Amino acid sequence: MNQGKAPLNIKQIIQFIFIAFWTFTLPGVGLTLISWIYFLIPLLVFVYLQKFGLNTGNKLVIIAFILSLLTSLIIGSTYSQLFVLTLIPLGYMLNFSASRNETPASAGFKGVLIQGFCWLAYGFIISALHGKSLHTELITSFTNGVDEAISQYRTSDSIPADTLAALEQTFYQLKTTLPLIFPSFVVSSVIVLVIFSMVGGSIILQKYGTSTGWKPFSQWQLPDRAIWFVILAAGITLADIPSRIAGINLLIIGAVIYCIQGLSIFSFFVNKWRLPRFFKTVLYITVIFQSFGTALLLTLGLSSVWIDYRNFGKKAEE
Repeated sequence: MNQGKAPLNIKQIIQFIFIAFWTFTLPGVGLTLISWIYFLIPLLVFVYLQKFGLNTGNKLVIIAFILSLLTSLIIGSTYSQLFVLTLIPLGYMLNFSASRNETPASAGFKGVLIQGFCWLAYGFIISALHGKSLHTELITSFTNGVDEAISQYRTSDSIPADTLAALEQTFYQLKTTLPLIFPSFVVSSVIVLVIFSMVGGSIILQKYGTSTGWKPFSQWQLPDRAIWFVILAAGITLADIPSRIAGINLLIIGAVIYCIQGLSIFSFFVNKWRLPRFFKTVLYITVIFQSFGTALLLTLGLSSVWIDYRNFGKKAEE
């Protein structure tokens, strides 16, 4: 059934189709709490193609998507299936890159390009169908949400006046800032999605005895020349020119890239110290979701261009 892979029995085929079907279908039922399942789709496709091979994995994905599409026609969530369709090509691209033994940097770059193109095409299609820009709809929805939040806080008697004033100022800053940095928000989301799919896929496949051929995430290293992207973005941002907003967006994207690089180095030390799993989890949550943790990751990522942290102790001993 598949070259180089063990064939699946009927029970396994039904099981894996069922898992993919629900992954494709659940986000479209309208519940906000499960919308995050969308971002498991590239991971699932990548794992299926790598574990079962292109032939079998492709059949499992296609059958599950067709069943999900038919279900969406019944429950009226066709647009959600169109968005699902934008996430599937990334899984194929990562499988292609892993099969050709490309470096994580090369695979990630191609993944960002393909996912960015898919979302751009999705935006054009939805805008054409609605007769209104999807970008405008998203910004309007966000600002309306901010206005509703401000109204709710104003009607609350439990919030002190000074705290309410600070909250209102923060919300108004968000309303002003988000439309300007929205492009970097979308691109950063693409980058995080690609890295999550690559790292998560590698961990899952390794657990079940399949290797992507990539180095562990703790060994990933950006090319040194990538720092010029941040330098150029900083130069445009500091210059008093009309394209300054573009520079700010590029700088945010560069910061996200080097935060991921910093997380790789942080992961290296966490694994080197052999901490218990509970403490590892606490550390990861802390550095990812706390502001000082973000600053730490960014510092590690940027400074790794000049300092080889992973071999620092070895070189000192030599």
